[in-house]
Amino acid sequence: MITNTSTLTEMKLNNEQEALMIQTMKEEHTKLCNQMAQLDELLLRLENKINRLDDCINFTPNIQASA
Repeated sequence: MITNTSTLTEMKLNNEQEALMIQTMKEEHTKLCNQMAQLDELLLRLENKINRLDDCINFTPNIQASA
């Protein structure tokens, strides 16, 4: 089977483009994973602050004491 040079060149170019696209996708995936980790950390900090606030404004013991 004989394949002409232009076909081989086109196939090589397509492979290079696909490799570049895969590399770009991997880099974007890494960025997104890092951003998700940052969001998880922020959510945890927010949850901790909300829990502390809930502890500060918990009126249940006062209501029970006055009953």
